[in-house]
Amino acid sequence: MDSGYVYINYIPNGEMGILDSSRVNNGHFVLNGTVTEPTKVWFSTVSQAGPTSERNLTQFYIEPGDLKLYATTDHLKDMVLIGSSSDNDRKKLEKLEEHVNNEINSVESISRKYENEYRIEKGNGADSSRLRVLRQMKDSTWVVLQKLHKMEAQIDSLFIIENPNSYVAADMLSNSNVSWIAFPSLDSLYSKFPVYIQQSFPGKKIKLDIDRGKAIPIGGDAKEFIAVDSKGDTITLTNYKTKKYVLLDFGASWCGPCRAIIPDLKKYYAKYSSGFEIVSISQQDEVDDWRKAIKDDKMEWPQIIENKKLMPIKPSNSSISDMYYVSTIPSLILIDKNLKIVGKYGGFYYSNATYILDLEQKLNEIFR
Repeated sequence: MDSGYVYINYIPNGEMGILDSSRVNNGHFVLNGTVTEPTKVWFSTVSQAGPTSERNLTQFYIEPGDLKLYATTDHLKDMVLIGSSSDNDRKKLEKLEEHVNNEINSVESISRKYENEYRIEKGNGADSSRLRVLRQMKDSTWVVLQKLHKMEAQIDSLFIIENPNSYVAADMLSNSNVSWIAFPSLDSLYSKFPVYIQQSFPGKKIKLDIDRGKAIPIGGDAKEFIAVDSKGDTITLTNYKTKKYVLLDFGASWCGPCRAIIPDLKKYYAKYSSGFEIVSISQQDEVDDWRKAIKDDKMEWPQIIENKKLMPIKPSNSSISDMYYVSTIPSLILIDKNLKIVGKYGGFYYSNATYILDLEQKLNEIFR
């Protein structure tokens, strides 16, 4: 590059994110900043406001030391970074994930094709045979994607277990977006990290989430609350003692994974309705979007919204999500008629968390 700009985006040590840029002059540019521990950065020749693609956007780990980056414009994905042991770990993991990621990309491409065709056919109005076929194909690709993502999660989980000295492993474990990763004991995994990892930003975040998970253990008491649902009815957990079990569904209308599990929840709701209730708790500001999602997804169970303006009636100084230490969505918490927590799903930070799809197995056991 002889002109233009380069852009770097990073969050140093968990502080406020930084988006910086530098003008390129005769193939040279300078970016100044400070990091005290390994930090993931996104590097691009196109600003966030512009169109991005794999060829002009890449990510890597910078860390204190003498680093050398070799990259070619429009081929940033093939860049080489020398001097960062953390980025070497990132590349090691990327190589392990390569096969399954190629499959995921292929299935996602097919899934988008079916989604587009389904949307067009549905827009024609009639419930045609073609629409039903497309719905089946769309659902089948979704099932395949779930299996592939679970395979990817197993690779990531094994990498974390086998590399306790890796900052990348700790960073992955602290990432709230990695809701597929689950371990029998997050506490024992954390204990295997060396002190410098435990005292790093991701290490401290993991410890905080371990402590939160212990505050609401499986077998422990559920937190009682009083709130108003979308119909204006007052909701309390004791309302559902006759149902035997109630599932708290923490999500939001803007959360893709949260919306994606709604068909499964509807299936469970219909199958076990005599002894099973769901209460959805949506974390969002836009009330209109929330009500539209309820209508579009045809959710018949109680719906609660919470934000800084709309809080439960009781307790008045805390949201339901805060009461249950929900730090990632979707999160599902299953409670019995004695108001005891019997299962936690999806919320990867919780101790003994399991995959969202394991909820079906639990319900089958309960209502067998």
